[in-house]
Amino acid sequence: MKPFFLHNLIFGVFAIAIPLQECHGQTLFDETKPLEITLSMDIQHLLGDTSSATDYIPAILIEYKDQGKKSEYAIKVKAAGNTRLNENVCEFPPIRINFKKSELENTSFAGQDKIKLITHCRDLDDFENYVMLEYLAYKSYNFFTDFSYQVRLAKITYRDISGNFPETTKTGFFVESDEQMSARVGVKISDKKIWSADSCKQEAVALLTLFEFMIGNTDWWIHTRHNVDIVEFPNGDLIPLPYDFDYAGLVETPYSVPSKLLPITMVRQRFLKGDCREIEYYQDAINTCKAHKADILNLIEGTTQLDRKSQKTAINYIEDFYKIIDSPEQFQKFIKTSCEYFSNPETQLK
Repeated sequence: MKPFFLHNLIFGVFAIAIPLQECHGQTLFDETKPLEITLSMDIQHLLGDTSSATDYIPAILIEYKDQGKKSEYAIKVKAAGNTRLNENVCEFPPIRINFKKSELENTSFAGQDKIKLITHCRDLDDFENYVMLEYLAYKSYNFFTDFSYQVRLAKITYRDISGNFPETTKTGFFVESDEQMSARVGVKISDKKIWSADSCKQEAVALLTLFEFMIGNTDWWIHTRHNVDIVEFPNGDLIPLPYDFDYAGLVETPYSVPSKLLPITMVRQRFLKGDCREIEYYQDAINTCKAHKADILNLIEGTTQLDRKSQKTAINYIEDFYKIIDSPEQFQKFIKTSCEYFSNPETQLK
């Protein structure tokens, strides 16, 4: 059962959400088994044009199924992302895949349209671990709330149709589109202008803030929608949803650095990036996190795609978070640091 305000909110949209799910049937994200796919495309063309206005290029996606069966899809692809579009950061950026919805009925991709694929970034073993750790961040937030983006792991073979790049197989994952997510929970993506996180449901803000604190991520803002989407209920209530966790301390990619405006120097250092609040403000969120501690630790422990060193480091990092929230005195220190920082008139973050 999902926590905090969801009992009331889900009840209010239950009649909306269920028909939307039923009309799509089983979705890509209902299964947990990693997909096995091949992407055939002009890789040089994909990597050579990474502007936001880039046109899609044709590609073929082949999905391999049990008993030797496979399905082939004619798709279009283009490079996606923000920081990861920079070739100095990622040699191989995330990919936006554009399906033909009319051809997807009764397939694994039924109901999809445009969907993002998080890729390996660089052809190094460590980057396989970074992909998995970001995937685990998404899965962890799924434990906390339905108002989160679902993900599906994949083993992807990249095949260059021009023969300029060797065939390579890497780990990646699909991220649920905002259209699919909003249909699933019976809300709409909001483009309403907001000036602060106070415009959103505070139970949701507290949970998002504590989750980002758990994974050591400060690369987000609600009011500017930086790595945050906002959904809106018919009654006008707004709920923020986080995404993109490659700058989190849990993941610790080599290119991740905290903002120079923050009082931390490494992403592994935790900073509570929320408005100055009393500890009671976070109590429901704390209870939610505690209720899913075993789920998260078991998830990491059971992820065989991570090497053992990365598993242990991730588990220790998450356990450190739980030590903090288990101690009101320790957590209060982080609240105090946050309050002092954001109340400083020289701070230009707000």
